[in-house]
Formats: sequence, C-alpha cells, structure tokens
Amino acid sequence: MDVLTLMVLGGIGLITIATITIWALKRYEVAVFLVGFSPWLYAILFPNIPEEVQEAGIGSFLRIGLLIWMGMVGIFQFIRLRSNSNEKFYFHFILLGIFLLFALISTSYSIDPKFTFIRSCSFIAFFGFLIGLHYWLQDGKKMEEVLNTFFLLVCFFIIIDTMSIAFFPERAWWGEMNHRFKGLWTHPNTMGSICMISYPVLLWKYSRCSPFKKSMIILLTMILASLHLLTGSRASFMATFLGIFVWFLIQKKRVKMILLFAMIGILTLSIVYFKPSSFQREEGAGFTDLTGREQFWSGSYALLMERPIHGFGYGVEGKIWEDPRFYESKLTLWSGSAKTSLHNGYLSIAIGLGIIIFIFWSIMIIIPFGRSIPLPLNDFKVFAFTIMTMCLVLNLFESVITDTSSLAAILFWIAWVIAGKLPNSYIEDAGLV
Repeated sequence: MDVLTLMVLGGIGLITIATITIWALKRYEVAVFLVGFSPWLYAILFPNIPEEVQEAGIGSFLRIGLLIWMGMVGIFQFIRLRSNSNEKFYFHFILLGIFLLFALISTSYSIDPKFTFIRSCSFIAFFGFLIGLHYWLQDGKKMEEVLNTFFLLVCFFIIIDTMSIAFFPERAWWGEMNHRFKGLWTHPNTMGSICMISYPVLLWKYSRCSPFKKSMIILLTMILASLHLLTGSRASFMATFLGIFVWFLIQKKRVKMILLFAMIGILTLSIVYFKPSSFQREEGAGFTDLTGREQFWSGSYALLMERPIHGFGYGVEGKIWEDPRFYESKLTLWSGSAKTSLHNGYLSIAIGLGIIIFIFWSIMIIIPFGRSIPLPLNDFKVFAFTIMTMCLVLNLFESVITDTSSLAAILFWIAWVIAGKLPNSYIEDAGLV
C-alpha cells in the first residue's frame, strides 16, 4: 500500500479509537462490554492445540491491548469523577494496588521475567478499569447497566458456542480428549467456568423479565446446562451447585434449596450410573478422582517451602516444573511451561509471591464480603456473593481469579467491586428483592 492509503487507514483507526474512548467515558458499560469480550478475542484466534505449546499470537496482543486501552479509560473516568466526589478510596483497593506493585517488582527475580511482566502489567491495566468502575457505580441503575451488559455477553456466548457444534466441530471439541466440549474457547474447563458464571447472570435477569422473556431465559438456561454437561468440567459443576445454593440461602428460599439438593442427587447418580464420555478421564479413574492434582499440589508445596518469603515470581505457574526433580518432558502439564496451570489459584499466588503476600491477598479478597454482610437483602448483594463464592471454590481446582485472562476472573473482580460498593447509602436500598 502507498503512503496515502496508510495515512487514510491510520486516520480512520485513530478516529475510531477516539470515538469509542469518548463513548466509553460517557457510558462506562461500553468499557465493561469490551473488557468482558477481551478473553474471547484471544480464544477465537487460538489454534486447537495445547495452550502450553502455543506461541503468543495476534489474539494475545488484541486481548492485552484492549485491557490496556480500557484501563486508560478507567483512569480517565476515575480522575473525572474523583474531582466531583467526596467518596474515599476504599482500603481493599489500596491493598490490591500494593499487591500489584509487588507482582510487578517480582519481575526482577522471576524464573520467567517475560510472563511475570506481561501478566502483572495486564492486571495493572485491569486495575485502572476497576477504579473507573468503582467511581462510576454511583447508584443501583449503574449496577443494572453492568449486569445487563454481562447478560448480553452471556447470551452471545451461549448462542455462538452452541452454533460451533454444527459449524466449527473441529474447534468445538478438545483435541486431546475429543469427547469433551470446549466451544470456541481454549479448554473444556474454561468453557465450564463460563457456564458456571452464566447461571447467576440468567437468574438475576429472570426476576426482571416479562413472562415471554422468562421463557426465553429458561430455554437459554437449558441450553447452557447441556453445554456444561458436555464440557465434563466437574469442578465447575460443584462450584455451580454451591453458588446457586448460596443464591437461595441468602434469599431464604427453602423450597428451592430442597429442590436443588434433589436435582444434585439425581444428576450425580445419573453421571455415576450412565458414565457419560465427557466425564471420563484416565482408565480406572473414578468420578471424584482428582486426575493427578494431588501430585501437583504436593510438588508445589515442596517448592513453596524452599522460597516461602518472595516466591518464584508472579504468574510463573507451571514454569516451576523445570526443576529437574519434577520435570517430565513426556507429560505436557509437567513440562515446565509458564502457560500451564497449577490447578489451584491459591497455590499459584503463594508460589508466585510468597506466603506473606498470599495472606495479604486473601485479606484483600474477603474485605468486600465483610463490608456487605450486614446490609439488607438486595439483588446486587445476592449476585455478588454468588459469583464470588463460585469463583473462590473453583479457584481450589483451577487458577481462576489470579489474573485477567478469563471471563470468570473478570466477572469475579467486577462482583468484588460491587460488593465493596454496596455499603454506600445511595446504593443500599437499590434493587430490593
């Protein structure tokens, strides 16, 4: 292309970026949508091969670039709204900022400095988005807009992943175990986590719909549950049931809790009896088998005790398996790649930054819970507690909330902001159930 064409294309690009930036500042739910959409940009451009052997591509750059862009929008939003607000900067945000500072500092001693730097910078950009969201959430109407935005995202992902079975079967099924469904995502467990966090979004929307729209949501929920079963993601199923139990428990809906337990029992017995292929693992492994996670956790603990103070660097994950005592080239998960998971987000934080920062991080996570527990019952409290409970439970088996690479992580941190924001007097009475 000649210079004039490049200049025209560049001009169009700059005008587009400026227009979306102004739009996102005026209507911050646009930023929420783009941040929630960012993991899919990475996934859709990801080849159907194990993630740990895939080099960074255009999908990674698009996802991180979008996070940085919306992080800058969030900072502008914070500066704009902060000048007209007497609201204090909450302590849990200060703790998150300090945590991210330590994550960035860990680049200096990380066993994989490149990944530590990229992942810490991505989270710092996301932090900018979160502080903008915090100051933008001035009333219940704004919270409605955020959750409506996620409802649109959930509907899109359910429809597109359902269509992938017919139109992109080579992508929809996992290459390593082609009986497990992953949609257009990178892994069946990723698809499972997306199904998990979709149920509360649909439950929340259900109470705000006309009878016709409620029937549509019931249909979407049935499709979602079917896709979830096809993923074979057992941990996300367990977290889903626990989260929905919390939903009904907070609302004191005892009959629905009993029906939920009955459904869990029937589903568990059906899986054990019929043994669907999506839930089958290695030969001889049972339904409750942890598929080698005990060995991961045992090895992680041994290495953690060797660097209990400062760890190995934020976000290094499976890079620790380069240690010759554990390295096994024939086993992908033990091959020493920073892209592999430790299958426990709490261990991931402790391994990365040490025990002291892990305790610090844990306190930061639970502060919004403590702030919101005494509040009267409202829809936003129920939603935030349900999402956070689901993700905290799943984080025992997958590294879910340790970074910003998944939709589950993004919604968890948005729920974390909502829970911390609820005590404000002008939101306290919003969305009563």
